[in-house]
Amino acid sequence: MSTWLLRGFARLISLLSWKGAQSLGAFLGLVWFHILRIRRGQVRRNLALALPHRAHEHYRISRAVYRNMGISGIELFKMRSMSGEETLGKVRNHGLERYEEALARGQGIIVVTGHFGNFDLLACSQALRGVPLAIVSRDLHGKSSNRFWMETRQSSGLTIFPDTGAARSILKWLRSGNVLGLVVDQRTGPSDGGITSPFLGQNVWTSTAPAKLASRTGAALLPVRIERREDGDHDLFVEREIKIPGDLSANDRVTRVTADINAVLEKWVRDLPSSWMWLHRRFDHPGRRHENSSEVDIV
Repeated sequence: MSTWLLRGFARLISLLSWKGAQSLGAFLGLVWFHILRIRRGQVRRNLALALPHRAHEHYRISRAVYRNMGISGIELFKMRSMSGEETLGKVRNHGLERYEEALARGQGIIVVTGHFGNFDLLACSQALRGVPLAIVSRDLHGKSSNRFWMETRQSSGLTIFPDTGAARSILKWLRSGNVLGLVVDQRTGPSDGGITSPFLGQNVWTSTAPAKLASRTGAALLPVRIERREDGDHDLFVEREIKIPGDLSANDRVTRVTADINAVLEKWVRDLPSSWMWLHRRFDHPGRRHENSSEVDIV
């Protein structure tokens, strides 16, 4: 879809209220689920592997996943016509004292999150709040869609690093005491520095970038998630810092911290499975051919 069509659609969305936009998003998500059925088979396979004891819920969870993705997408369109204050009013922050304490150390912060809830709103709302935040992001395949997506995010004040060739810039960013956001729940194979680590009962290829960056820079590792409330607003939670053990070898330290990150993400998914994006090919056997999908690897 061309950029001008996306912008025109955003202008139409601007005529809706926040709840009206969410209702449209829910409808489009259900169209995706019931009619288009894109990646429904992958979602079903992932749920069968990760949550076999909840087989009776798989259809309900799958349907809610697509509904939530539709809402999140339309919320992003709606944000383009909202003031910063209006957007901030849709997000209630919890645990900011953990962020303030880590920021005061002056060694930077690495925020780890997943494709959970409206993760774009998580990043944009905090940039609007004045957090010196950068994220690492891959480009979408469609140039027009990617241009629209990136300009929407950057309009909030986000800095965006590409997922390749940005290691030096990222290190400089963290060493200046800033915040880096990493979405770490996609498969990252060995050619991109990934290792296998437990997640939802499977050993999955996982990015080691957060653990390596934190070890190298001294930056705090903070898990952060966002959840949609029943009233249509969002709760953002800053969780307890993941500590870097100093009594282990470099390899063992990376293995331990990567497993600790996966354990936090796993708890989120088990608690609210419909809030996670189950469409990714995360659970294939480690020996099978995998797609490169690393955010960034720092050695």
